[in-house]
Amino acid sequence: MAVIGGGVIATELASSMADLGVDVTIVEVANDILLTEIEEVRELLKSHLDQQGIKMITNAKINNVSKSKVVLKNEEIEFDTLLIAAGRQPNTQITQELHLDMDKKFIKVNEHYQTSQEHIYAIGDLVSGYQLAHAASAHGIHVVETLAKRNPSLVRQEDITRCIYIRLESASVGLSESQAKEAGYDVKVTQSAFQGNAKALIKGENEGFIKLVIDKKYGEILGAFIVGPHATDLIGELLGVKVSEGTINEISNIIQPHPALLETIGESSDAYFGTAIHM
Repeated sequence: MAVIGGGVIATELASSMADLGVDVTIVEVANDILLTEIEEVRELLKSHLDQQGIKMITNAKINNVSKSKVVLKNEEIEFDTLLIAAGRQPNTQITQELHLDMDKKFIKVNEHYQTSQEHIYAIGDLVSGYQLAHAASAHGIHVVETLAKRNPSLVRQEDITRCIYIRLESASVGLSESQAKEAGYDVKVTQSAFQGNAKALIKGENEGFIKLVIDKKYGEILGAFIVGPHATDLIGELLGVKVSEGTINEISNIIQPHPALLETIGESSDAYFGTAIHM
């Protein structure tokens, strides 16, 4: 199987097929795969894909694609099945009466997803932002509650969780360290690994880490990044604290169950105060 593209969908399906015994090659024209993720997350996921036997070609120059091979500048990739996962954009041809955003790719909406025609709303992949099912659901609920005059809270981009479902899961929310600094925050970063976590050791899945980006002034969580077992489930605890404007203090004060993967979140928060046990 050959996969053209190196984003989330491309890597998820490549990982799934590799688990089924398929020889997979990822072909990416950019200089790396998973460029939506921070470097530490990207490097660990790439290492895991490599362990699965997946070949990854970056900076690819695609000259031609036939029914049986992808012809690159310096080599040919033969395949039985080809997956093109090089990104997608919405079909806005039916929206000629609606204004588009500055890039002319998405429908322009206000904070309540109302378009230039007041009686028409647009959500999900039609508007700028994360092209994710749970983001679209949040948009739709917000529109319904707005129409019902319930004055719902705004859907904030920084509160939408990004998940990657390869064999080694990844989940992240909020700002990276560099993004937080660019936004003017004075930040402190803390990190802990699953290597010292009893539950991860019992499961034989102790690869990965949890990284938190914290605002020094108030102790609020600006960003959270998890790579490891059940990462897409673990992010929920951090997201709950973040959305409720809790701080690193609250997380550190949680008595996490033992043995549990959640203990690594506690370790990461304790590391902020220099009191972590397993680092």
